[in-house]
Amino acid sequence: MGQNQKTMDGEEERTRVFDYVHEFFDGCFTSLKGFPAIFHLDDQILIEHETTPPPEQPQQRLTVLQNRARKEKAKEQQKKIKKDNAEKELPRQKSARLMFLKCVGFNLFPVGVLWLFRLLCANRGNSIFQSMIYFFVRLVCLLAFIIFKCLSILWFGDISKGALNYRTILTGRQQSSSTSTVSASENISDLVYGTFLEIIVLILALIIYAIPCPILPSLCGFVVMSQLNALYCFEYLWLTKSYRTNQRVSKIENHWPYFTGFGAILTLTTTYFDDFMTNGFIFAGLFPFFIVSSYMATPPQDHPKRQSLPIFDVPKIVTEKMFASLVGGRLREGLLLILSLFIKDGNH
Repeated sequence: MGQNQKTMDGEEERTRVFDYVHEFFDGCFTSLKGFPAIFHLDDQILIEHETTPPPEQPQQRLTVLQNRARKEKAKEQQKKIKKDNAEKELPRQKSARLMFLKCVGFNLFPVGVLWLFRLLCANRGNSIFQSMIYFFVRLVCLLAFIIFKCLSILWFGDISKGALNYRTILTGRQQSSSTSTVSASENISDLVYGTFLEIIVLILALIIYAIPCPILPSLCGFVVMSQLNALYCFEYLWLTKSYRTNQRVSKIENHWPYFTGFGAILTLTTTYFDDFMTNGFIFAGLFPFFIVSSYMATPPQDHPKRQSLPIFDVPKIVTEKMFASLVGGRLREGLLLILSLFIKDGNH
């Protein structure tokens, strides 16, 4: 009896490991679906023109002129229907594909410039003049990094709209606009909380990478960064579904093999160089591909016996403490102080 129980437990463990590996590679392959989908970002959804059929009339003999007039009238009606359908295409002011190409090109071009100057400086030795030129190039790239980072935030929104449009065309289901009862202040609070949480997770990953140990820190840091990058990629899709930060984090933790695989390629490409600026340009250039892939993805369903990986537990505790102390304490005291000053001025 005990031997049979051990055999069953061993088979369950092997099945579970196989499921984890399968979900990991499924996430890896799914993250590449956005590459061919970029050619369809500007596809439009046509709203069908509803026409009421004319009432049936008793058939009567028509002359040749009447038949010709009837055919011309039918052609004019068909042209009008086509024109109305063309006007009723869902409008989008900016081309999502153009925004995509701008984002990729403007962010990957400085990577080539930095690599070229680094190669030239390495081949021609080290001199003060070359060091000054290299410093100037890095300074220009730093300014470009800041500018492109701000522009990329706007471009990411247009790219996500195009990806959502293409997803609607593929599935045939229009994304329902969820009427959320959450107030604007709660939405802003959740946005700030999510930003704090992502920063804490990033700091945690950097601390893990810095641990002086051969393999384990690199592996653990890779898992944390992959899940954080997956959270970045799926954030636009989940915001359209009105998912709160804790809901998004729970999905990442419950399906950690899938989302680790989804963010693995982006993590590998953005941690290849030791230069933070180069990795930042590569991330901003490749990130649009994975935004589109997140709209093409179908994450696995919930498993009741699935063991979650609580990577975000410690960052959530730290974030909640910081968030409560900043928002609940000092900010509240500052608002009360400002209100008291206005009240005193009013009494005077």
